[in-house]
Amino acid sequence: MIPTVRGFISKLLTTVVLILSLLLQTARVLPLPDGSRFKAILISDVHAVANPIHERDDSLRRSFAALGKYQSDADALVMAGDVTNSGDLFEYIHLNNFINAYCRVPARIPEMGNHDSWHHTDSHDPFDFRRAQTNYRTFCAWNGIFTDTVYYEKTVQGYAFISVSVEDCDTGAPYISDEQLRWADGALEEACATGRPVFFICHKPIESMGAHSERLHGILLKHSETGKSPILFISGHYHRLGADTYSVENPRLMHLNLPSFLYTGEGGLGFTAEIAGEKLVLTGMDFRANEALDGYRYEIPLTAADG
Repeated sequence: MIPTVRGFISKLLTTVVLILSLLLQTARVLPLPDGSRFKAILISDVHAVANPIHERDDSLRRSFAALGKYQSDADALVMAGDVTNSGDLFEYIHLNNFINAYCRVPARIPEMGNHDSWHHTDSHDPFDFRRAQTNYRTFCAWNGIFTDTVYYEKTVQGYAFISVSVEDCDTGAPYISDEQLRWADGALEEACATGRPVFFICHKPIESMGAHSERLHGILLKHSETGKSPILFISGHYHRLGADTYSVENPRLMHLNLPSFLYTGEGGLGFTAEIAGEKLVLTGMDFRANEALDGYRYEIPLTAADG
């Protein structure tokens, strides 16, 4: 079979599965539980591809199947950027099919990374942010997030998830508009008045945000110093675990840099974030093996918010 025909059939099958999975999505997703307990799954750099017979797909299938099997009590699934490899609609379709088939987490919170901002079907296509933005927002809508922008806030059981994203093709110089920065400032002010932990999602760590690093950092610092809530800055991009995975900037501002859900080891690495009494507990996980990673457990005292 010639490659173009094989590709057409592959995308047709993927689209048919998407339609079926969206029709069944309501039945597959459990309602949010009542009560004070809370658990979020934090992953990054999925880099989903469009071809369902691609060699990497077995890693994705196994990883999402493990999430569905072992993390069925989670309330939210955060995908901190580079959820696709090139921002193509069929990559989002393929990823959404995996999530609906295997993962029953009711709240899904994606963020646009540099790969998601490109949109190209092969290395010869020009980057197209307009199409990349449309595809990303479509994926958000499939998962219950209806936004006119690539940035948004979602509240899950009273916990704020603030997702910021680049607003142009990020080939090394990420761009965030003044409008988005003002929005993030206001969203943080409101969220930090609650006293509950705030999850702030940005694919690249602060130091990699180029010309916007200083201003974004200043906004985070201001609200960590004047608000009541601890802020967890969640990023990815580096694809690794190490000494820079977690850091505490002050009692109310913490940074967590996630490993790649696809590329690190055999795949399936990430973190859980759980409210346990007066603590927010972050645990590095090998989700495929359902095992905690040695040396990657961090506790954030929630009483710091009252300080």
